[in-house]
Amino acid sequence: MKSWIVGLHLAVSCVAAAAGTPLILGIIGERVILPCSFNVSRGRNASDLHVLWQTAENQLVHAQLGEKEWDTTQDVRYRNRTQVLVARIAEGNLSLDLDAVTSADGGLYKCIVLVLSDKGFSNEQETKVLLAAAAHFSRPVILGPQQEDIRPGEEVKLTCQSSGGYPEPLVNWTDAGGNLLPGQSQVDTTMQPDPVSGLWNVTSVLRVNITVNSTFLCSIFNKSTRESRTTHWKYSWNPVQSGKASVLILVAVLIGVALAFTVGMLLYRKKRLQAEYSVTSNHDNDLNLESSGSRPSEMQKINQHEDCV
Repeated sequence: MKSWIVGLHLAVSCVAAAAGTPLILGIIGERVILPCSFNVSRGRNASDLHVLWQTAENQLVHAQLGEKEWDTTQDVRYRNRTQVLVARIAEGNLSLDLDAVTSADGGLYKCIVLVLSDKGFSNEQETKVLLAAAAHFSRPVILGPQQEDIRPGEEVKLTCQSSGGYPEPLVNWTDAGGNLLPGQSQVDTTMQPDPVSGLWNVTSVLRVNITVNSTFLCSIFNKSTRESRTTHWKYSWNPVQSGKASVLILVAVLIGVALAFTVGMLLYRKKRLQAEYSVTSNHDNDLNLESSGSRPSEMQKINQHEDCV
């Protein structure tokens, strides 16, 4: 729904209220009662009264013919959702119960009363009532950067989100003093209706420079319920906390350097020990070879002795 349609709906509501047409608020998904009354003469019973509920476009919403409900020509959108209580008809209460209100139900309705006379049923009364369909928006939530990551004077992006409301709302950003933003800030608001339910989802992004102590409020105003839902985001600069964060980062860096140095030394020592072990093994093999080459075997000694004899 475009904003001009919402404005037209509100304008019609105001005109209807000024003309004496009652304005009824129907919460989407719930039951609503559209009032209609008729001054019943004594001696009449429910069968003497017929009541027709129609839209401004003459679509049949409900037909109550005395104690019987006539749904043959009822508009399909209202099928199995309407009721006029028979027990109330004799009292002149012809109010319509409408179940499970939808966003499409909003608009002007007519209550037409037909009374039985000697000449048959005649139109004795026609009253109007305006139904404004509405749904409550969820409490807005503001998403922003971590406090410790922000420094005074920096620009931050705050995102305000709300959903499930109807009709299209008004979205406002204000500062702690109640001043409407933007001033030096930027606001980008996106509204999208759900394709099935028609309920609105809202996302509003505020870009603003932060001061030492900044507070920003996001408000979602429902034009039909006249309800405003507000949440706030506050930044409090803490130099001690910032200093602690810097110290923690420095400590983490130093620990990382120390670990890297330790691992490097261990690897260096391991390689060095492997190299020393290799050199020692080669030296021992050389000594064994020299020893076996310079010392004659026992068999050689025996042979030398026999030659002398």
